[in-house]
Amino acid sequence: GGSKRGLMYCLVLADLLDYDENIRPLFDPPPDVTKVVRVAQYAAIFIAVWIQEDIIESFDVFTHTDDHQKYSGWLRGSCVMKFLLGLVGLFVSVVIVVRSDNIVDLFANFAAMALLSSID
Repeated sequence: GGSKRGLMYCLVLADLLDYDENIRPLFDPPPDVTKVVRVAQYAAIFIAVWIQEDIIESFDVFTHTDDHQKYSGWLRGSCVMKFLLGLVGLFVSVVIVVRSDNIVDLFANFAAMALLSSID
């Protein structure tokens, strides 16, 4: 489940990190966006954090795992991996949102990332 999603995140991130001299840096927002797009960017970042279930679920399971359970080490290890996968997904979503320069692309890309994060 997570390996497919992780591979997709890596492919999207590799595309975002494909630096060229004419491409702006990763977190450099476009300079000439309207106020509506800027508000939509802030809203999309808030929503991205809110819908990122991997981070919250993994933290919850990690903190409620009993050390005396038979497989607690494996469970905590999987929680760490799920947490990291959630962070990568959130990072990719934020980069896509910050680099968007119009509202249609912003929500199309955001919807695609939400779909990616829901794949099991």
